[in-house]
Amino acid sequence: MTAKSIKLVSLGIRFSGGDEQALLSAGCLIQAYDAPKDLPEALRAAEDAEIVCVSNVWQAHLAPDFLNRLGRCRLVVLGTPGAGKLNMEVARLNGIAVASCPAYSAPAVAEYAFALMLALARKLVRRRLFSESGPGSFDEPARLMQGVELRGKTLGIAGYGSIASHLARIVKGLDMKVLVSEYRAAWWRRALTTRHVHFVDFPVMLEKSDVIVSILHARRSMRGTFDDDSFSRMRSGCLFVNVGHARAVDEDALLAALKQGKLGGAGLDAFSRDAAQPLRELDNVILSRHMAWNTVQSEKHLAAECSENVVRFLSGHPINLLVEEPELSPPA
Repeated sequence: MTAKSIKLVSLGIRFSGGDEQALLSAGCLIQAYDAPKDLPEALRAAEDAEIVCVSNVWQAHLAPDFLNRLGRCRLVVLGTPGAGKLNMEVARLNGIAVASCPAYSAPAVAEYAFALMLALARKLVRRRLFSESGPGSFDEPARLMQGVELRGKTLGIAGYGSIASHLARIVKGLDMKVLVSEYRAAWWRRALTTRHVHFVDFPVMLEKSDVIVSILHARRSMRGTFDDDSFSRMRSGCLFVNVGHARAVDEDALLAALKQGKLGGAGLDAFSRDAAQPLRELDNVILSRHMAWNTVQSEKHLAAECSENVVRFLSGHPINLLVEEPELSPPA
């Protein structure tokens, strides 16, 4: 492969000038698409590209046979921490390496989880906000809006990694104790065990926490982790936040726990379509669809992480690979 001959198609990744220069220096010819109207042209362009970069938003528009259409592709970079919706086995069979961007949104997601915690604790989602008029009209809204303080409470985190480590640092300012389960690797214990962070078994985390945040992914072993038994073990009035995958939560069990008053509220950045309507009917639930990552800074970090994945892959030192296959040769 000669210099300046590697076709890179970007689907929704907005590279900065510095990112583009790094990719050009590595031998890439960049074709970038971002507007929805460009989708058909973008998908056609990807079919003969050696490298394809796909944002989280654009992944939703990819056909099931997308990977099979990439006849020349050797690397797909996903703008997500994990595999997203692409089939890794299909990528492997087609000789396509797949890299992810695991760290770009960690601070944003941690801050979003904290924002949901605060909103639930102070009942900002209550719909009846001082709508009555006349004498004594303040009493009922004040009662409905009376919240709790998070200072000194215990936060449970399921699914430990960079997001949770950011969140643990944020709540330290409120003197919150942090109980962690489902950590990724032993070195997290060594790196992050402090006076306010403790690693415990999952049942202990459920039983001892005032607020629980799930950052669990969609691994088969994690599906339905938060089920009837899990919610029954939680403290009465516990607040539940999910910034991980919807499949980690048994939504029927969640709805039951909310309606029965077992939970004080829920903030969900991931949920199924079937559960959306019954959840919207509850006045102690906050819903957003995968918006936790969405900040100006995250978008910049994503582009930088994506371009680094490409440059490192082309140099023969790949990082963040979900599927390891023979790399592209470095430009001559």
